[in-house]
Amino acid sequence: MHYDGSKKVVIVTGATSGIGDAVVQAFGAMGASLVLVGRDHERGQRYAVQKLGCPAQLMLGDVADSGFADQVIASTVERYGKVDVLVNSAGIIRRGTAVETSDDDWRQTFGCASILAAPQ
Repeated sequence: MHYDGSKKVVIVTGATSGIGDAVVQAFGAMGASLVLVGRDHERGQRYAVQKLGCPAQLMLGDVADSGFADQVIASTVERYGKVDVLVNSAGIIRRGTAVETSDDDWRQTFGCASILAAPQ
């Protein structure tokens, strides 16, 4: 089965590393319109150098911030008129045991993956 992503508008959180980076590469190869969301400016800039071969916008910020998350959705809808695919691959890794992990670290870890939602 072949998926045609060429006419899709795709938001990818965590786009500057790991799974998010792989998703960006896959949808970029299909020619989708991409909104790359991440916190790392240097890694994000490599996409400008790589020239993904498709429309792409980089938005830098923390998706655990609901104001930024709202801005990502609003900006995408304003620019492209829709959101077809939302890939929430942002994540935070905190090293330590469950006992050693502070309440703030737990909130940050789970918060970054739960705030962004596409409009219905």
